[in-house]
Amino acid sequence: MKIKLKHTSKTLYKAHREFLNANRINLSEITQIGYNQRYLSLNKYGLDDELDVAMIDTAMVNQFISNMQSHGLASETMNNYLSYLKILMTFCEDMGYIDKMPKFKTIKNTTQQKMPLTHEEIEKLIVMPKDLDFVTYRNWVQCQLMLATGIRSRNVREVKVSDLNLAHSTLFLADTKNGNAYTINLSPTIVKLLTSYVSRLELDDTMPLFPTQYGKVQHRGSFANSMTKFFKMQGVERATPHLLRHTYASQLAKSNVPIPIISKMLCHANLRTTSRYINMMEEDVREVARTIDILGSYQPKKRSRIKL
Repeated sequence: MKIKLKHTSKTLYKAHREFLNANRINLSEITQIGYNQRYLSLNKYGLDDELDVAMIDTAMVNQFISNMQSHGLASETMNNYLSYLKILMTFCEDMGYIDKMPKFKTIKNTTQQKMPLTHEEIEKLIVMPKDLDFVTYRNWVQCQLMLATGIRSRNVREVKVSDLNLAHSTLFLADTKNGNAYTINLSPTIVKLLTSYVSRLELDDTMPLFPTQYGKVQHRGSFANSMTKFFKMQGVERATPHLLRHTYASQLAKSNVPIPIISKMLCHANLRTTSRYINMMEEDVREVARTIDILGSYQPKKRSRIKL
């Protein structure tokens, strides 16, 4: 069923973007792309370009949800689209375009949780490839950095050699997803590896730390394709740059690092986001259940006779 409306949603989308720019709310490249994709989803799943915002009510939102469900979208994807619609409607209410925004309900999450990489899979990724050309070596070092720090793909692509301070074991990120700068503290192992990497490739301070063969910043799509080939070559096809980040968070949690510190190390804006990254694997839960034997930890006094 197509929901036909009157006004143009393009006007609302543009007004919201202009409002953010006017208030100097800088969105990252990934967030801007995400907003655009979510905006296009409104039209694709029922709320077409002739949108009169005053007409949107709970029944219409429910129809939008029904349209997405009929297309077989995952619950996580539907909630992403709904969250953006809620952002736009909240903006409308704040600006006085509507008197009251409709009620929104999220979809029960039925998406299978991402499982961190296993010990065996991490071992495969850590092994240095035998045949090292420029791209393979760069990708291998990128992979080690992501495993060692949980750094996001965009920061991997954009970070410069000058942002790396090997003497102080730090890597400076000028722009993270939450809009703030952040300094990553590096472990001795990754410092040693990066020292060798920068020296071996003779990288100039003005260059990207992980450049293309022409010394330029890697394009988002090229980076993703290149890393997919690398993971496959290492024998871990399910690996992705973002799964390396999940794995890093999981390893921190297993080491009993407090969640607020994990959140800080991942540059998250809130703890709720962090909690999605540190879901333990089912076998870890079983191991804890077997290990912690509450009843077995108590030793009651033995009685010589038991009266029946």
